Amino acid sequence: MNEDFPEAVELGEKQTSPSAPGPGNMAALKRKYTIEEKRQILEMYDQLPRMSQRKAAKRLNITPSTLWTIIHNRACIAKGEVVVKREKKKWVHCGRSPRLEANIWKWIDQARFSGMPVTDLAIHRKSMEIAARMGILSFRPSPRWYSGFKKREPIVRERYRIYPEPVQDQLESHSAPCSSSPPADLRETSVHQSPKECAPVSDPDQDEELKMKS
Repeated sequence: MNEDFPEAVELGEKQTSPSAPGPGNMAALKRKYTIEEKRQILEMYDQLPRMSQRKAAKRLNITPSTLWTIIHNRACIAKGEVVVKREKKKWVHCGRSPRLEANIWKWIDQARFSGMPVTDLAIHRKSMEIAARMGILSFRPSPRWYSGFKKREPIVRERYRIYPEPVQDQLESHSAPCSSSPPADLRETSVHQSPKECAPVSDPDQDEELKMKS
């Protein structure tokens, strides 16, 4: 078994200090391996006594992440298949004010159902109005926020169970006429409102929903 270790060191190329490899040595350890080299690493790994993968990686002179990847893709390597890396998807969070965005989408659904055109300017004005009613006085709908607002739509809708069709069915079942849109000069309310008109936003998972204006 010891005769295989020098060959394993050659796979990782030269390493002067196994405990503290330098930048050049680390780059050599992270180099790309061929299918045949990966098979050799798996064979030598199987011959090692029982130990952690970190210790085994040091014995084989490769990084622990490389060893884990090779072991994880053992079946593909045995078949001679090239492992294709999956593209990492960017994680999209709910934003700083998910309840605010949920109420904005609720208003958008109601506005579309009533036949009112929903433009970027209308969303900009209505978002400021809703934020003021909720007590979020520091909210400013910037272009960057608007871009993220559209990307977060499926996450916010799923979290607060806001879907266009259920809203439409609810309006049809109650036969409630949609209220007309307020005049342009009255759409933006003043931020100086009583605390009773502002919905609490400290707990994003509250069941209480803010009544929206159409």
